This record gives sequence, C-alpha cells and structure tokens, in this order.
Amino acid sequence: MTARNIFLHFANRELNKSTSQTINSRRHNELFRIAATLSSGYLCAPFSQVHEQYNNIPAIQRLVSTLCAENKLLLHNEARDAYQFKSSRVALYGAVKEKYSFYFSGSPLTHEQDYRRLPGLSPTNKIKSVLSDAVVGRGSSNLLSSVEVERIRRQGEFIRKTLDSTDIAATFSVYQEHPIEPKPAEVIFLGEISSRIYVRHHAEYSDSVVMTGVYNDPFLEDMDHYPLFDIAVHGQLMDTLGAGALINNHEDALLLCSLIGDRHFVDFCDAREAFVDAIHKSLLRSSRCDAYPSHSITTLIKKVGASFGSQISRIDLGNAAAMYSGIARLAELAKEKIQYFSEEYERGESLERSLREKVVIHIATDLEEEVVRELIPARGWTYLETRSSGKVSYNRYISSGNPELLLVRSSAGTSTSNGSLVTMQSILSNITPIKVISVGICFGYDPSKQKAGDIVVSERVAHYESSRINLDGTTTYRGDKIPACSEVVSRARSLRVVPRDCTIHVGPTVSGDKLIDNPEFRDSLLDFEDKAIAGDMEAAGLAVVCVQAGVGFSMIKGIADFGEKKDKKSQRRAAENAISFALEIVAAGFK
Repeated sequence: MTARNIFLHFANRELNKSTSQTINSRRHNELFRIAATLSSGYLCAPFSQVHEQYNNIPAIQRLVSTLCAENKLLLHNEARDAYQFKSSRVALYGAVKEKYSFYFSGSPLTHEQDYRRLPGLSPTNKIKSVLSDAVVGRGSSNLLSSVEVERIRRQGEFIRKTLDSTDIAATFSVYQEHPIEPKPAEVIFLGEISSRIYVRHHAEYSDSVVMTGVYNDPFLEDMDHYPLFDIAVHGQLMDTLGAGALINNHEDALLLCSLIGDRHFVDFCDAREAFVDAIHKSLLRSSRCDAYPSHSITTLIKKVGASFGSQISRIDLGNAAAMYSGIARLAELAKEKIQYFSEEYERGESLERSLREKVVIHIATDLEEEVVRELIPARGWTYLETRSSGKVSYNRYISSGNPELLLVRSSAGTSTSNGSLVTMQSILSNITPIKVISVGICFGYDPSKQKAGDIVVSERVAHYESSRINLDGTTTYRGDKIPACSEVVSRARSLRVVPRDCTIHVGPTVSGDKLIDNPEFRDSLLDFEDKAIAGDMEAAGLAVVCVQAGVGFSMIKGIADFGEKKDKKSQRRAAENAISFALEIVAAGFK
C-alpha cells in the first residue's frame, strides 16, 4: 500500500463551477469514503474547508469528526494555530465577507485539536505568484498550458494592480467582484486555475496524492500514481466485489473507521492494489487502453466480476463480525483473480521493454506544442498520462504496433535555466528511450536551394556558443560537432523517394542560444561549420546530453525563415511538415 496520504479538496466552489458539476453532500460523502478505502483511511485536507464548507453538511461533519478522532484525517494550514488562521482569513476576505460570514462572526472554531501546521505552506501567495509569472512570460509548463497562459495574460491589468495586494485573496469569490471580462467565463477560468494551483501546492507540502477521476484535469491529477488512486476504478471494484455498500451507506462513520483499521482490510488493500496493477499492465502491453485508461480498467473489472458469481456474498454492515469475515474473503478472491492475468503479468518487465520502446519527442515553443499535440493523435497515438522525471513533466502517448512517445517541452535555447540541456538531463536521469528527436522550426541557409516549409534532418550538430574572441575582434569557434543518430539520417534519406510538397534536406546544422535575425552573423557561423544547411537554438543541448547517456539523437525541423527578416507566416507549415515527417520515421520502428 502507499505510504502517502490522499489529499481531499472536493467541496471547492471553483471545482464545482469549472467542471459544471454539482458535488452535493451525498457525493461528498461517497468521495470521502472511497478515499478512506483507497488509503486505509490516511487522509489530509485543508483546515479551511471544514469551516467554509463541511460545517453546514451534517453527514460529512460526522464523518470528518470520526476520521479525525481516529487519527485518520489531518487538517492543515500554514498559520501558527487555528485562531491565527481565522484572523488571517478576516484580512484576506474583507472584500467579500458576506460570502465568508463565518470568519467575521463570533462562532467558535471546530476541530481546533485536529489542526496541523505546515510551515512553508502559502497557497494564496503561490496562486498569485504563478498568475503573475504567467503575465510576464514566466509561466510554468508543469501547471499551465500555453493556451491557458495566453488567457491569463488577458487579465494582466487585474492581476498586476489588484491581485498583487497583500490584503486580498486569490479565489473565485474575489474574482467575481472585480472587472474581469467576459463574465462569467473568465471568472470561472481563473477560479479553475487558482484551484489547480491551490491543490497542487497543498499536496506537495503534505506529501499526499491527488486522486484522479474527480477534477478531470491532467495538469492537476497525480498521474504518476495512476491507477491505484482512481475513484472510478475503485468505486467499480468495490461494487463488483460486493462491498459497494461500504461506499453508499452514509450513516455509520464509526463502522467505516473500524473497518479500515482492521487487519483483514489491510490484507484486502494489498491484494486489491496488486489486482488493479495487474489489469493496468496487461492493458498497456496489449495497447488496449482508451484515452483515459480508467474506462478500459473498469470495463475489465466488470468482466472479471461477472465470473465471481455466487462466490460473492453481500457484506452485512450491521454485523461487524460478518463484515470482517466478508472482507477477509474478498481479500482471498482478489488474490485469486490476479491469476486471471497471470500469463501476461508473469512475463513482466522483459515483455514491457520489448513491446514498449520509448521515443522522446522534444519541442520548445508554443507553436511547436500546438502542432505536435494535433498531429500525434492524428497519426494514431493516444494520450495515456502525464508523468515526471526529476523536476520535468512529460506526456505519454501509446499506439498499437508503434513505439511509445514521450512528449517533452523545454524553454527556447540550450543553456537557459529551463532550456534543452537541463530539461533533457532531467528526463534521461530516470528514462532510457531508444531515440530522442527534436522537432519544430529552424532557419535555413540557402534560399536558392531551400524554401520555407522544407524539412531539415541534421547529420551533425555544431555548437557555436563556445568560442574565443580574438584581439582583432574576430571569433574562433571551439564548440563540439556531435553526430546525429545514423539510423534516423539513413531513413530520412531513403524516404526522399516518397512524393511530397516539400523537400527533405540532410546535412550539418549549427545550434546555439541566439535567436538569429542577422544575415552577417548567420553567415559568420559558416567559418565554424562550412557545410551547414540550417540552424536552431536547442539541438546542441540535447545532443550533448544524449551522447553522454548513449542515446541516439536527431533534429528534424522545418525551415521557417533564413535567419533574417523573421515573421510568423511560414512557421506553422514548417512545423507541421517536420513533425509529420518525424512521426512517419518513428512509426516505421527502430532496431
């Protein structure tokens, strides 16, 4: 079982608004109970939610009180104690106090004895910081998409002038009161983003897992731990095993706490997790996962459950002895049903390696990201999940008969703090792909032989940043010239026989941190690599890291300009041609 708690944040207004859900008290209670069974009862939640939301819902309040009394639920905040927490809310919510009347009344706090301080936790400041960074162009790719960053920038004046104030909260209710247009769409949008940042910040500081299946938000839900923490999967599994009443019965909180503390239930959790993990791995190896894998897993759970037949006896929730006996039997059944997948499961990691080759696709600009996210599904790959390697997140795409794609984005350039070199170092620290391919746009060298939209495949990359500035003002370049993957180069040359509306050029390229819009500087690089046919800003960093890791590297990019008089007219077509060609090469497979 997991050593990490589950983070609860179900009653949030932003969540309800942004997902168009109405998470009523019954649904809240179900979510709490599923979470309790998923983690054997070890949960954490913001102290604020108990007082802003749950105090008015008796069934949830009883469950929260019981879980806290049994040390199964921790309520945390950044303030020194519960009453400092309340006074800080008065300062933050003065502009909307009618919506947070509890903090402005003399009502006593509940769960004061359950309060846990998390030093360093500061969700309001975190939300403001991420939004402000997005406005000035420092958006985090781990939390925001490029489209979301653009929408946030439209509210730049509000964020700079109003949200920067220390005495105002960053929450949906505050956004409603300010001139954010158009309403309600942008208010809901900012509320959704704030909720995402809030939840991620809390979960990181409490070292907890955000369950999947509630938010429907790939930037928020902790896909690294999928599918062992998915609500839909486990709701279906508990129901199939005859224990659905544990979730749907909302009356006896003590019985739930008694159950999740019982040794038979701990055994059941171990078997259940192995069972779901076996199904998940089986589906991955057979490439039978849908876009969101829980659909495939729950379908298979139903199929397996049909074979249980009369083995299942519904648990008597009124009789503790019968309940424990039933759970013990469920643990045995779950262990038995793992054998349903035994043949595929036992073949394990060697089969996984042979059938699931990984190819990293690297991009560095908003346009490249937009195009690649359109073309990958169009070429038959399906989004699976978002994972992390070190501090860098990436997207996984799978396709029957094709290598798995890992889509990684860096900042533009090689040696910047989030540039291609640092990003790929983080990726390759935990992952060993068979190839790394940098795709997108570049500049060409010879308008007489090349045209905008043509494809460039690098034969070797010359890193021009390392240089000696001589006394006479001339430059002597001293960087590495790193050969690209010969297999990709050879395949690119062979595919030139296929008719297409652009030309494929194979040859040396130059690479460095400079965005070149100067023909004299562009041509000066020919002193370093006299046969260069193109140049970009990221390939050098990737090439260095890949050579050190022993991974084949390639650059496949489309010519958007010729290093002067830059405009955006040809960028999309150049990116589409190059990315499409790269996926064509990947689909043919590698040794």
